[in-house]
Amino acid sequence: MRMRYVLLIVAALTLLLAAGCGGGDKEPAENATEGKVLFKSEDVQVDRADVEKEYHEQLAAMEEKLKNIKEEMKDASEQVSATYEEQVAELEESLNSTKSKLEELKTSAAESYESLKTEMKDNLDKLSKSIDEMTENLKKEMSSS
Repeated sequence: MRMRYVLLIVAALTLLLAAGCGGGDKEPAENATEGKVLFKSEDVQVDRADVEKEYHEQLAAMEEKLKNIKEEMKDASEQVSATYEEQVAELEESLNSTKSKLEELKTSAAESYESLKTEMKDNLDKLSKSIDEMTENLKKEMSSS
């Protein structure tokens, strides 16, 4: 009788242990056909390469905007150009820093990927907003000069 009771408890504990350990879908799974690491979270798969490509494209677009700003500054008065030269340099520095973050994201481990991805998105959003504001302000100043 006692042995049956012990076996019943062991079986129940085994089931509880198995149920508690089985829910981890957040580990990367290697896609054998393409060699890409996929992350699963609540039935949604996000391909790291797609995220990195999107971020790279956003950075390229921002580089192009900064290039256009610099071109517009050549046509602006010296006073307007002087006002924005330092800001352009700061934005270029931020852009280079964000590029470094992208490289860090590409080589990050699964544990740090999500936080780095969020940080990268925030950096891109802030940088894009700053560039857009500068473009707007520069156009206003040039039209009033």
